[in-house]
Amino acid sequence: MVTTAHVLHKGGFPEAALKTTFRFAVALLPVVFLLSLSACGNSDPVVIGFLGGLSGKMSDIGTYGRDGAILAVETRNGAGGIGGRQVLLDVRDDGQDPVRAAAMMDELADRGALAVVGPVTSAMAVAAVPVANRRKLAMVSPTVTTDALSGKDDYFMRVVPSVERISARMADHLYDHEGLRSIATICDMNNRAYTENWTLRFKERFESKGGRVVASESFVSSPDLLFLPLAKKLSASGAEAILISANAVDAAMMCQQLRKIGWNKPVAVVEWASSEKFLNLGGTSVEGVFVSQFFDRESRLPRYLAFVESYRKRFGVDPGFASVLGYDAANVVMDALARGGGRGGASIKAQILSSGMQQGLQNAFSIDAFGDIAASAGSDRDNHIAVVRGGAYRVIR
Repeated sequence: MVTTAHVLHKGGFPEAALKTTFRFAVALLPVVFLLSLSACGNSDPVVIGFLGGLSGKMSDIGTYGRDGAILAVETRNGAGGIGGRQVLLDVRDDGQDPVRAAAMMDELADRGALAVVGPVTSAMAVAAVPVANRRKLAMVSPTVTTDALSGKDDYFMRVVPSVERISARMADHLYDHEGLRSIATICDMNNRAYTENWTLRFKERFESKGGRVVASESFVSSPDLLFLPLAKKLSASGAEAILISANAVDAAMMCQQLRKIGWNKPVAVVEWASSEKFLNLGGTSVEGVFVSQFFDRESRLPRYLAFVESYRKRFGVDPGFASVLGYDAANVVMDALARGGGRGGASIKAQILSSGMQQGLQNAFSIDAFGDIAASAGSDRDNHIAVVRGGAYRVIR
């Protein structure tokens, strides 16, 4: 029998539903996505958690990541679960609040989660790791890239490369292939562990090649933030291009203001911004923008196409990058639990770290002794460079 998770918002989070979702999010969360266990005759499920931002304007990657994890769990349960036991996905909203993220990790541990898929932003991961270490609760993040968590023997692991690698790829593209020699940068300090890290690493790489970062601006994302003055400052810097390190909403708004004042030079954004929301909100103002991305939406790999079909059927929308990575991260957790006999703690951490090369929906990858993506033979987990053309992301490198 195939079981499905009981979800609060059937059909995922298409743009038209987001405002309604946000109004009820605080009152209804934390939400536990329970599986129909009674019909399966097994009252002892394998519990894993999901932690991500499911409310507010940064919720796009959280909801997409959650839905990818839900689909992975439902697929696993349809194939018999783990050792004949069904998997239960216990979902928590961190609200992009470090204190709440830490509290939710404790709550998941108290409720018997053997591991957690998440968080989805670097700032929340930095806040949650101490709890994970104390509770010996393995975390596998779909999307966190900060270098602040690299090379550490802890309970944090991930399925994406670190900022050092992904920022270098964008710097190389803009310098080597676009011929740019001067850039202005701007970043959102709400997710400083990621955005500031990304910007500084990009600067190091770009300037090591002979380029210059001629201006650096920052802001703290808020509902009443005015982007026009920031756009004017960046435009007045004399730079040949602008790099935006922010979420999809703020990056789209910045692009709109830049176009409004007549900026027609190149713009680049980080992978955090590269969700469907960036395209929907940005419209024509994001045409031609260079984007760092973790997957190719136009891939013709059979396993990816099967995933897309299942995702559309389940949630009514196309998957985003966090959907793909959430699916991969959940499978890393479930594969490790299957090898370890459904045991968490140090056992699942050891199983993940010794798993060797793994096949994701689009890429092969391995996780090294520190829980980071290894730059090893056979791995092709590096990010892509895409450009927005005709309202869609087109991979160019």
